Amino acid sequence: MPKRGIYLLFLVAFGVVWAQKTVVVDPQKKYEELYQNMFSTVESPLITENAIIFFFKGDAESVKVAGDFNNWKTPIRMEVVKGSLLFSEEDIRDYVGFMNALYDEKNPLSRYIMGKLSKKTLTIMKELSLPITKKKKQKYSFSDLKTALIGDINRIVQGPRLYNPTLFKGVALSEETTAMLSKSLREKERWILNRRLIEEAYADYITPNNYQFILWEARWTNRLLPGRYRYRLLVDDVWVPDPNNQAMMVDATGVEFSYFVLEREFLPNVRYPLWVSNRVYRFHYKDDMAKTVSLVGDFNNWDPYSIPLEYKGAGVFEVEVSLRPGLHVYCFVVDGKWVPDPQNRSQYSDLAKNTVNLLWVGE
Repeated sequence: MPKRGIYLLFLVAFGVVWAQKTVVVDPQKKYEELYQNMFSTVESPLITENAIIFFFKGDAESVKVAGDFNNWKTPIRMEVVKGSLLFSEEDIRDYVGFMNALYDEKNPLSRYIMGKLSKKTLTIMKELSLPITKKKKQKYSFSDLKTALIGDINRIVQGPRLYNPTLFKGVALSEETTAMLSKSLREKERWILNRRLIEEAYADYITPNNYQFILWEARWTNRLLPGRYRYRLLVDDVWVPDPNNQAMMVDATGVEFSYFVLEREFLPNVRYPLWVSNRVYRFHYKDDMAKTVSLVGDFNNWDPYSIPLEYKGAGVFEVEVSLRPGLHVYCFVVDGKWVPDPQNRSQYSDLAKNTVNLLWVGE
């Protein structure tokens, strides 16, 4: 490192710090595809970079999960995935037509729904219905309408049973919906009925949902060490193994457990360098194209060969280093090029635009 780097450390101490903006992207492609295709095979749990996601597929009043991962303490409540019972913005394919249908005062259901809409939603609808003039600019956008209207409609879906003969006079209901009207329904079933009623009353504007299953989920976002983790689901107060996980084991008493295995430590939303123990820190660098990565800093006299990072797979390189207490300056050498640590926002740059990172190690 150049001598002027020592001088720059004093500048840092007086507040001359340059912070690079970093964006950490969590690849959730598989998870997003699950939402988009509700008929796909649900694998539980789904382990992503930032969460371990447990799924349950089926009708129930309540679903919870507990296991070795939370020391079998209070079971974690699972929630119905948004979009399976409630409306999403994409479900209404014609917002203009739907809005105009709601303004139809001759339609008793439309009058009822308009009476349930929030003041903000009504204001947005009114503004977007007026012609745009040069003198008056619009305060709200079409995106604001989607968010507000969907929120209000979902509150209606989760409310009391929507059907009465007066409101739905003249609406052609499906056999499935008609059959539900004569049944005593639990909470989630009532949501399905209310959504069906709205879909069928405004079939020209709303894409119908597929109700072959209800999808529940719970997320674990705490650190876990490598190993095997047993767990079970509590479905309507009955303990059962996870039906969507083929990894099963039976204990000495004959109780069945589902399990998942972590080959490496699970570190959700982690920031590097990661404190491991005492004064040991784990340095992490990810680049699918990189061939060699090494760590350089004041602690190894900026030697690009003395602390190589070990390749862990999937473009990940890591190394653990014991550091003395105090302020340290470092960066990476990637295929011969000196680069700052993108995971550490404590950075500064000299006049030649050489950027390095800062790390404080306590006593």
